Order: sequence, then structure tokens, then C-alpha cells
Amino acid sequence: MKGKVVLITGGSSGIGRALALAFGRHGSRIFFTGQTPKHIRDTESALKRAGVVHQAVNMDVSQEKDNEKLIAAVIATYGQLDVLVVNAGITRVSPFGSTSLDDFSHVMQVNFWSAVCATHYALPQLARTKGQIIAVSSVQGWRSLPTRSAYAASKFAMQGFFEVIRTEVAHKGISVLVACPGNTQSNVRRRQFEPNGQWTPEMHARETKMMSATKAAHAIYRAACRKKRDLILTREGRQIVWLNKLFPSVADQLVTRYVKKNEGQW
Repeated sequence: MKGKVVLITGGSSGIGRALALAFGRHGSRIFFTGQTPKHIRDTESALKRAGVVHQAVNMDVSQEKDNEKLIAAVIATYGQLDVLVVNAGITRVSPFGSTSLDDFSHVMQVNFWSAVCATHYALPQLARTKGQIIAVSSVQGWRSLPTRSAYAASKFAMQGFFEVIRTEVAHKGISVLVACPGNTQSNVRRRQFEPNGQWTPEMHARETKMMSATKAAHAIYRAACRKKRDLILTREGRQIVWLNKLFPSVADQLVTRYVKKNEGQW
């Protein structure tokens, strides 16, 4: 990845920040987006300390025209685009009956529509460099959990979309990796439980038992270097995916039990 130009949406925190560092430390030039000024500054500081060439922009990637401007800004800054990482994501935890349609739509806009828009405007540039798309999805794109209707729908949609893109662009030399983290330490999880971004002691204890964003990013980086097709992270993630394929009714019972145990009755 040395010398490659890597664009990461949602790169100012969590897995996105860890990916910026992973690619950057191997010689990639980084361009990333974010929406929280403090997170952007913190990520820029981390990249600067690591000696990574980088550029950041504060933008809402769910807006189509902003994605067009984003790709133009990358080309204006570096002259090329080699790797597009669509990572921006949010979630909403509530039963579907208690989820407003505005909230549902917002999750779909950020998680799915932003990936569609970024890919649309990036494809001509990626064709020139025979580049790569890395879609950061989720194990919930394979097996959903109760109370995550919008999030799961957005990730299922992402995976279906990138299956199509993979087959359509292969002849242009563009590869597509769909990476599916399992339970991972990230700001997405933090915001889903605590609107102010603060952990309760109970939630913090659960977080420390999960895969770190850094470990997830390193696994995604290695898979990208090998131009893998799919990556499912964490042992538990792989287990539930296969269980859902073989015994879906058992998977129904297990995910229901898991959510009730960890979050209470919905």
C-alpha cells in the first residue's frame, strides 16, 4: 500500500481512525472525512505523530453532492485515488415499533446511501488506478439482532449492493472487499447506548471484552493487501453467521436471548 491514496469516510474515530493509521503507517496517503471537529483534530494529531501524509474534511457523506465534491477534493490534493473505504456509520437501538421513520431513514442515509454515492463518484478514478473498494459492513449484514432494524437493513443493503458492484467492475481491475466486524470497540456502539457518548460502568465492562478497533483495522488491512473478497471478524461473528446458514431457527433463539440478557426486554 506504499504510495497509495486512501479515502476513508467516517475516518475520524473508531475503526475508521484505526484504518487511517494502519494504511498510513504502511506508506499510504490518507484523506478522511468526519463530522465531529474534536474527533477530526484528534485523528489528525495521531496521524501527524505517526508521520502519515494526510488531509481531512468535515462533511456529511449522506449528501450526494458532497460526495461528488469529496472525490474532486481527493484528486485535487493527491492527483489520484487508489482505495475507497466506505466506513461512515451510525446506529439506532430500539424496537421497530418504537423507531420513528425519520430515525430509520437517517440510518439508511448515512450507512447505505453514503456508500452508494461515494462509490458512484469514485468508480471512474478507481478504474484509472485499478484500485480497490473496502466496504465496512457488519456481522449484522449476515445475521440481524432484535432492536437493530434500521442498522441491519442498512448493512444487508450494503452487502447486496457491493456484490453487484464486485461483478460489474472486476473486468476494470477494481477489487471489492466487504469487511464485517463483529462486536468491536467503537464510537458507534458508544452512541447507541449513551446519547452523550459516555459509558455506564456496565457498558464499559462489556466493551473491554470486545475486539479493539486497532485489531479490526489490522485484519482489514491484511485482507485488503491480499485482495480478499469477504472478511468476517471475531470468532463469535463467524459462528453466528454459519449457525444462521445451517440452523436459522436456533440463531433466532440465540440472538433474542443475547439481546434480552444484555439490554433487557424490549
